[in-house]
Amino acid sequence: MHLSITALRSIGSGIALGVLVGGGLLPSRVAAQASKATTGNRPAAAPAAVRPVAPKTTLPAGALPRPAAGAVSAAAKPQAAAPVVAAPSSPYEVRWSAPIRLEAPRVRGRRMPSFAGAAHDKATGLPTYGFRVEGQRLSALALRAPRVEAVPAAEAALLTAAPLGAEFAIELTVGTETRRPVTLVTVLPLRRNAATGTVERLLGFDIATTAATTPPERPTARAYAATSVLAQGQWVKIGITASGMYRLDRNQLQNLGFGGAALNNIQVWGNGGRMLPQLNRTPRPDDLVQNPVLAEENNGSLSAITFYAEGPHGWNYQPATGRYTRELNLYSDTAFYFLTTGAAPGRRVATVAAPGTPTGAPITSFDEHTLSENQFVSLLKQGRDWFGEAFDSFTPSRDFAFTLDGYIAEVPAYLTVRAVASSTTSTSTYTASVNSQTVGSFTCAQRSTLNYTPVATAGAGTWPLPTGAIGADNRAVVRLQFASSGGGASGNLDYIDINYRRVLRRTGGYTTFRVGSAVAPGAVRQYDVANCDGTTQVWDVTNPRNPRRQILAVNGSTGSFVAAADSLREFIVFNPAEARTDVRSFGAVPNQNLHALNTGGEQLDLLIVTHPQFKGQAERLAAHRRAHDSLQVAVVTTPQVWNEFGSGRQDITAIRDLMRLVYDRTPDPAARPLSLLLFGDASYDYKSNRWYGGRAGSPTTPTPNNTNFVPVYQARESLDPIDAFSSEDYYGLMDDSEGFWDESNASELMDVGIGRLPAYDDASAATLVDKLIRYDSPDGFGNWRNRLAYVTDDSDFGYYQDEADTYITTKVEAVVPTFNSKKIYLDLYPQVGVPSGQRAPACVAAIEQALDQGSLIVNYIGHGGETGWAAEQILGVGDINNWRNANRLTFMITATCEFGRYDDPARPSGGEYSFYNAQGGTIGLFTTTRPVFASQNTVLNTELHRQVFRRSASGINARPRIGEILRRTKTGGSTSAVGSRNFALLGDPSMRLASPRLAAVVTHVNGRPADVVDTLRALTTVNLRGEVHLPGGAVATNFTGRIQVTVFDKAAVVQNLGDENTPVRSFNVRESVIYDGLASVTNGQWTATFVVPRDISYSFGQGKISLYAWMTASDATGNRHDAAGANTTTVIGGSSAGAAQDRTPPEIKLFMDALSFQNGGTTGTDATLIAPLYDASGINTAGTGIGHEITVILDGNRQNVLVMNPYYTAAVDSFQRGTVRYLFKGLTPGPHSLTLKAWDTFNNSAERTLEFVVTNTSGLTINNVLNYPNPFANATTFHFDHNRQGDDLDVQVQLFTVSGRLVRTLQTRLPAAKPHVGDVAWDGRDEYGDVLGRGVYVYKVNVRSSRDGSHTSKYEKLVILN
Repeated sequence: MHLSITALRSIGSGIALGVLVGGGLLPSRVAAQASKATTGNRPAAAPAAVRPVAPKTTLPAGALPRPAAGAVSAAAKPQAAAPVVAAPSSPYEVRWSAPIRLEAPRVRGRRMPSFAGAAHDKATGLPTYGFRVEGQRLSALALRAPRVEAVPAAEAALLTAAPLGAEFAIELTVGTETRRPVTLVTVLPLRRNAATGTVERLLGFDIATTAATTPPERPTARAYAATSVLAQGQWVKIGITASGMYRLDRNQLQNLGFGGAALNNIQVWGNGGRMLPQLNRTPRPDDLVQNPVLAEENNGSLSAITFYAEGPHGWNYQPATGRYTRELNLYSDTAFYFLTTGAAPGRRVATVAAPGTPTGAPITSFDEHTLSENQFVSLLKQGRDWFGEAFDSFTPSRDFAFTLDGYIAEVPAYLTVRAVASSTTSTSTYTASVNSQTVGSFTCAQRSTLNYTPVATAGAGTWPLPTGAIGADNRAVVRLQFASSGGGASGNLDYIDINYRRVLRRTGGYTTFRVGSAVAPGAVRQYDVANCDGTTQVWDVTNPRNPRRQILAVNGSTGSFVAAADSLREFIVFNPAEARTDVRSFGAVPNQNLHALNTGGEQLDLLIVTHPQFKGQAERLAAHRRAHDSLQVAVVTTPQVWNEFGSGRQDITAIRDLMRLVYDRTPDPAARPLSLLLFGDASYDYKSNRWYGGRAGSPTTPTPNNTNFVPVYQARESLDPIDAFSSEDYYGLMDDSEGFWDESNASELMDVGIGRLPAYDDASAATLVDKLIRYDSPDGFGNWRNRLAYVTDDSDFGYYQDEADTYITTKVEAVVPTFNSKKIYLDLYPQVGVPSGQRAPACVAAIEQALDQGSLIVNYIGHGGETGWAAEQILGVGDINNWRNANRLTFMITATCEFGRYDDPARPSGGEYSFYNAQGGTIGLFTTTRPVFASQNTVLNTELHRQVFRRSASGINARPRIGEILRRTKTGGSTSAVGSRNFALLGDPSMRLASPRLAAVVTHVNGRPADVVDTLRALTTVNLRGEVHLPGGAVATNFTGRIQVTVFDKAAVVQNLGDENTPVRSFNVRESVIYDGLASVTNGQWTATFVVPRDISYSFGQGKISLYAWMTASDATGNRHDAAGANTTTVIGGSSAGAAQDRTPPEIKLFMDALSFQNGGTTGTDATLIAPLYDASGINTAGTGIGHEITVILDGNRQNVLVMNPYYTAAVDSFQRGTVRYLFKGLTPGPHSLTLKAWDTFNNSAERTLEFVVTNTSGLTINNVLNYPNPFANATTFHFDHNRQGDDLDVQVQLFTVSGRLVRTLQTRLPAAKPHVGDVAWDGRDEYGDVLGRGVYVYKVNVRSSRDGSHTSKYEKLVILN
């Protein structure tokens, strides 16, 4: 059963942990978008691909689609509280569980009925059930044959005030996914019986659907240029910071790189500086647009151009109030334009004739607005809003000075202030005054002290300025006073703006004006502008890319023009000679042509968008995908995207628009999925970095180490950590109706698989690509690809371990038994108390073992934070950096809070550390970037298992690319929940999980067909035969290599320990290994023989034979393949009555790092134990007999016995020989000893001890320097031990007489040196070949490592006897 989560907890960092992390609750409002047309009843069997999924979000009962005529609706007949309908099951089942305690801020602490996989509305707390109807646009849906029961009285009491209707509320949301319709259905499975008032709940149902008759919205036919204008010619990029008229004279143009006759044909291109619209259907230029200019000539040569440029920020008119609101560009404080020359002169500004006779009095004033806004701090380090000046008890007031040029006192002016405050004890108040006259105040609510609640609350006010508040000097000093009765309260200003009426007069170089009150249908108005002269011009810049000159009649100093006023228009009045010249050059732009993407014969599979710093590594990865995966890949840089789709400026929508171009040119994105890889780290700070300069109005120090290489979408919410999110999903919203991405919109579904490689420097970029290439290499073959590890927290009444066990039982073992699942449930391990809480060292060790030995997937469910898991700290950054699984990289799934957050430059997350680990760690993560809730995680994890663990028609595991798996996961589950956006793929979306594609099978057990159940008894010799099969089932006759056969005993039953009030229950674990060994595979055939140990469980039950095979050489096509399989029908138990006796113990040899190691030799702090074992009856690895494991005791510490069973593998084609390989990490420098004990299958034991010396690996050290023989007559060999196994070593031996004269120098180079060196021989002769005389000599051994130049030397003596 699924329980919710209880009270808040915290771990070391103070991160609150409640229902947050493991579980999920982030429902959002679902906008009902279903058409109201109905067409009559549609049978339940008719829907194409109706598929239950986990719940989506809920809405209060309201205007919902009515059931189709004739359909049986749960609400059609109010009925008395009824017992459960007799039907045992329905196509859609609601499995109710115990009530849960909610943690969403509005319903925090409230208990609510719940069911498996429920999503709970964050406003009401009510549970909802969701599913999809694929391939259809529905206008109505009714419940058929509903099974209903009365809610138990204790739970009904929780619903007394709940907004329940008399019928089960249904919401329909129609969306599009890879050009196919889908209807998302949300059911509130609770109702209040109209006849009795009893609260009833839904247990199961079928559905009847009604298809919408209205045609779907036609996609906008967007025409893309086949070639960008940037594809050829000379281009120079310039930048401006504000809208206005700009003038470039001939000298400036020459300084920008233009000269000669071509300068006369200068052209200006650009699309303006404001943000691109998020909604896909909103028109925008496809490529750069040429802008008209005013050209000045002197003797037939161009002397200057003047042009209008739109700046990055703007103001939007609000017709309802007649005022303007500011629109701040989130991504750039600079707008860019492009200069080039053409075959003909550039566009010239056109003059438009007057549209007719004006009506009404001439317009002599206009709407003006002014602003004070600084961006000093992001309070949450999330979202889009940055805040300015700070207020607190030390600085309770601030003054802000404005000059209101041309202020007209007769027309009301309005002051607007928005600010935030943080006080946990009281509300906070801001009071605004203008020139010492109070104009108004507003409050910011007290914020909660609970975790995961808003860091501040916002307030705002708009007031008319008092009459006479503005003096003759037109100055306005706005004072903002902050007050809060609580100690420690603080606040920050967002912005102050003033809307006022201004005299229409040319001021300075130019004046821009709009008049909202002049707009009327068909209106034509005259505008009279003061301070004009014969050179003054007026342009209509409503369309900044196509300004038009107005006919201006100047009478004295007043210029008049007539223009249409049927819509809001923007004009600028200026004198060309006074236009701005402060244009900044951003240098030459290389030719580029992203518009040519996906126009050739081959369709793109993968688009990589990279920062230029990482382009070399991106190209290296692209080459690998082309060669290894036969993918069509394109690599583009962010400046290229900004130039061609963002008019030169950073804008995340430019990346999405580029992706739309590729998507729209893909014939069938469902049949051939697209992937987008973002190569480079991201930051919540879009602007403060080395490429875009300091943030406007901010302190000179930018965000330290800002990592805004490839930006990520930030939500509008900037104060509430629950509703704020960052997400790559935005780049995959391809349909016309998508892109605005309201925080509660359920219908916008991803069409592209997206991932990110969060590289932050050259080294991390190289590491990530190295790992991806290595992951696909045969060097990574191994039976770790058959392993899964499930790690769970122990809190919340066992919710997480129950969830994991359900996945293993229903999604893995029942579907793909090939996999062996390791259950690392925290409550299965003892905990010890420490001053800061509890710790579970055995659980920590189990996680480390699962990573170091290798697991295809590690799935963590439970509480956590940015850098660790669980209050018991079962995983931290130190553990992650210590992983050594370079050829066994895991894909990690973390259903916990913020473990993969990558947009905070100040704090790399645990997920990032695992990805950056060059010696191991992860190959990718499906992880969280923000807080999440248990039920949401359950929804996504369930769907993820359904997508990953599925079979193809041939029975072999089908593995789509990981980006497509995760896209389907997000759209197949609770797609309306904001929580799904908090999950991201850190990894390459085009990679596939390294699970084998061929099948290994057991065909015979002891000569009998494997499908005939046989019994393996203790001390019997077992012979297995098998094959490797191709996907169609035929034997892979070209498959020659090795197979690892692992035979598991029956599953054992264990119980959790019941920590933290977790209910004690039983779990099946299969960890006892009867045999683990290697066999040869020849032409797809293999055999293996072993002896069943005495120490099995003698009860009879189902065992498991796990198989993993790999080719040791390439086939005729140059490829190497691997295979996996399992047999789960073999019975294990009982004993053999006639087994021969064996009383001989095993033989043991011990080495460190290499078989050449000598007892007492030197190792580094990380050293590998190599222990070859032999016994005629085989080695016992069953582990069920008390004390019969293979064990190692280090330095005599019997309190910390290390079990080596998992690290033993029998030799190829010999169950009698095998080797233990175990990596010791972090050994302390100094002398050590270890003792290994092993048992054979007849329980005979032996042990052996090895001594060794650990030296610090930071420098090269040598020990045990000697020559043998010594004394010698004709020849001797020099020996030494060192701590740099695997390094290339340069070795020099110098021979001296006792008086110090050098007589001979020996030199050699040892590639990949073993820890013991004995390769330098000497014949006793000097440099000239003469035999040296009898006596004592001194020699010096010099050793240098080519890896880092580290070197050392030692002196010893020798004696010559000749």
